[in-house]
Amino acid sequence: MSNEKFGVITTDNFGGFTWNENSRLNRITKWNNDSVLDFPSEILYLVDKDKNRYWSVCSRVANNSEYVVRYGLGYSEYFQVCDDILQKATVFVENDSSRKNIILELKNLNNEKRDLKLFYYVDFTMGEDNKKTDSNIIFNINKDDGFVDIKNIFKNQFDKVIRVKSSLDFENVYTDKSSFFRNDSKLFSFLDEEERDIRANNRKYVKGSSLIFEYDISLDNFENKSIVFSIFEKTENGEKIENIDEVIKKLEDVKGYWIRKLSKLQIETPYEELNIFINNWCMYQTISSRLMAKSAFYQSGGAIGFRDQLQDVLGLKFIDIDYMRSHILKAAAHQFTEGDVLHWWHEKNGLGVRTRFSDDPLWLVYAILEYIDYSSSIEILDEKVPYVLGENLKNGEMESCKIFNNFGREESLFDHCIRAIEKSINLGENNLPKIEGGDWNDGFNNIGSRDRGESIWLRILFI
Repeated sequence: MSNEKFGVITTDNFGGFTWNENSRLNRITKWNNDSVLDFPSEILYLVDKDKNRYWSVCSRVANNSEYVVRYGLGYSEYFQVCDDILQKATVFVENDSSRKNIILELKNLNNEKRDLKLFYYVDFTMGEDNKKTDSNIIFNINKDDGFVDIKNIFKNQFDKVIRVKSSLDFENVYTDKSSFFRNDSKLFSFLDEEERDIRANNRKYVKGSSLIFEYDISLDNFENKSIVFSIFEKTENGEKIENIDEVIKKLEDVKGYWIRKLSKLQIETPYEELNIFINNWCMYQTISSRLMAKSAFYQSGGAIGFRDQLQDVLGLKFIDIDYMRSHILKAAAHQFTEGDVLHWWHEKNGLGVRTRFSDDPLWLVYAILEYIDYSSSIEILDEKVPYVLGENLKNGEMESCKIFNNFGREESLFDHCIRAIEKSINLGENNLPKIEGGDWNDGFNNIGSRDRGESIWLRILFI
């Protein structure tokens, strides 16, 4: 779930992570690349002290009850009934702001009052790699106003302040993860008030990597109660926590946005599964995951891939031809005058990699031809686009990763195409284009490293 500035990945275990601006360089919470354990970076626990029970609201952790996960367009929902309490957690990212919300809805199904503890655990990274940032994270705890501000003291690692706030005031906030998750595989010593008070941290500025918020929850017989948890970038106008009705309105805005956008392309076949995939999930994942988040659960790159995102926008022409046009121009601006391109780059800092991939430049030409065919206009070829500046690869050098943030002369997009084609026409002894650093079939990359391997696939792309 993502917009152009902010995003989150969720799994059936409430796993994944949250980021701001860049899913690799600016991770807010911890990314765990483990599809087996899938340990979440955020967990909600409910505790019934009277019954000496605890359970996780929306993950497999310490949970013995069955639950249902539903993925929607722009949101994820988690349902379960545990200990006679109906629980529903909805996660979404707002359309136009750097904010993620969790709406937790609880309903007491019993004819007796329930007094519970709610714990909200968040594991932070505040940068690219928590191994590098753990010792640099500072918490500014404001109990009176019910929020915690999180920042990385080294701004070159993460230059924003992130705020965590709830619609419910917290009783305590803890920063000692090791005490919270005990070594005996039980959750924490919630019955031991003395030990818990020692762990409570009421200082204003605290170093750490995790926060555990403690809340008191009372549910009268058959009572419903809703709570909002928000993680967002702190700005002058971004500190307000909306009431539950306003947050629900934001959620409806997200749902409406995706329905309107995706309804522009609809197919009807005898196979309902295919209809659902094409009409909803295929394009939704292309936009949300590939183009905006540039991340997945197992691969979190955060960068724009020259060939990858040009391939993605090929299908986008059916619902957003303007986006396709703007991305073509963005890609062309990361081509060198020699005709080759940056294989990938980060817009945030200009970090990119110059390679000898032979197919990359031709994807620009292919995307432009598709755009012209669909739009029935060739005016895009007259657009003036700069070239990125950088030192040529040395003999025997297959790639160079550095900062590329200088741009030089401008030429028409038509001239960019000519340079791309001329760069890729590098024929070998069998009159086929050479693979060089790679030809899209990444498993064959090393075949061309000695300047001999040729590519039938690339010859077909020329056609």
